[in-house]
Amino acid sequence: MKYLLPPAILFILALAYGLGISQYHPPILPDELVPQNAPGYYDYRGVTHSHTSLNKGTLSPEEVIEEAQVARLDFLILTDLNYFLPYPIKPDYYQNLLVMVGKSYSYLDSHILHYSLEQLPQFNGLGEAQVYFSDRLSKTPKEETDDFVVLAHPFKGGRNWSGPYPKSLQGIETINLKSVWRIAWEKTKPSFFWSIFIYPFNSHLSLLRLFQHPKKEVELWDELNRDRPTIGFVGNETTGPSIPLEKPRARFPSYKTSFEIASNHVLLRSELTGNVVNDRKKVLSALRKGQFYMCLDYLENPKGFVTYIESGDRQIQMGSQVSLARDMRLVVKLPHEPTVPFEVMVIKDGRSIHRSNKKITSLPLTESGVYRIIVRVIPTLPLPDGKKWIPWIYTNPFFIQSPPVG
Repeated sequence: MKYLLPPAILFILALAYGLGISQYHPPILPDELVPQNAPGYYDYRGVTHSHTSLNKGTLSPEEVIEEAQVARLDFLILTDLNYFLPYPIKPDYYQNLLVMVGKSYSYLDSHILHYSLEQLPQFNGLGEAQVYFSDRLSKTPKEETDDFVVLAHPFKGGRNWSGPYPKSLQGIETINLKSVWRIAWEKTKPSFFWSIFIYPFNSHLSLLRLFQHPKKEVELWDELNRDRPTIGFVGNETTGPSIPLEKPRARFPSYKTSFEIASNHVLLRSELTGNVVNDRKKVLSALRKGQFYMCLDYLENPKGFVTYIESGDRQIQMGSQVSLARDMRLVVKLPHEPTVPFEVMVIKDGRSIHRSNKKITSLPLTESGVYRIIVRVIPTLPLPDGKKWIPWIYTNPFFIQSPPVG
């Protein structure tokens, strides 16, 4: 009997710990706050990279839509890889969820995502798609196009881009959640196993504690932006399971958890109305122009966050290319002052040039360059983690050009 006592004690302690963290949520903003849009803006959150059982996912398109509804997404883009049949789901509103269909293709040594405000081309096979994108990506980018191409998971093992990046590549996944979890598995196995242990008790905390700033992807993003405007995306790449250990039926992490942990937030100047055709164009146009930010939503609902360049009586949105003018200011507004240590970082051409711990940051702009924002916080995570810096918000850049001579 005495041999059973230590395991029993360990089991009770583990169960008590699990039950203790089951209700944990990082207290970033005051609990009594009701999320509200920033004045003049409408914040809609969604996922732009998700797979179903039509390719490498574990749930049918209908089931993935249900998961997105439970996760309270505003929009979802289904992007099954190398799927060449007519898609069984039509772009439409499913309850309050705007569902759209994009495409994902193998191209050279990488995967690319293809979105369009109009009709996407229908290919008969991968060879035809390869020919199309070879031509599409070799062309000089136009200022206004109906479609846009995004590089998925730039450094995922065995899927690295070979050669120079084409100028017609309009975006990259600066954050790819599936890559983040796999890097955690490769580099910090003890911590990873701990996350597996706590996953049944608190799936969001299990994944949040593994999140690391995607240094290589962000450095590539900054490098590309020095050459031409490139939009950054959160790529959830939801398939259901994405961890090397699990069986498919384990769904670790689940679609719902992946949808809730992080997303892209488009900032529109007018509301979505329920008109599928118009709303689809609004959302896709905002994504194409970079009028959105990336967020780890589990840390806190960011609704009310906004950043813009103030120039006279104009508010210039993220993704814009404008000439430097007198009295320009970069403005960053948080929905509320966080209750934990926080930092608003202004990044210019890949380097931090200003740090602020105020609810509203206003920085005069005196030089041309590529400006973007990172907001990070220090929540106190349950043992064994404690306090640590975690990025909360990554904005898309502002492209400030030198004024014309003469």
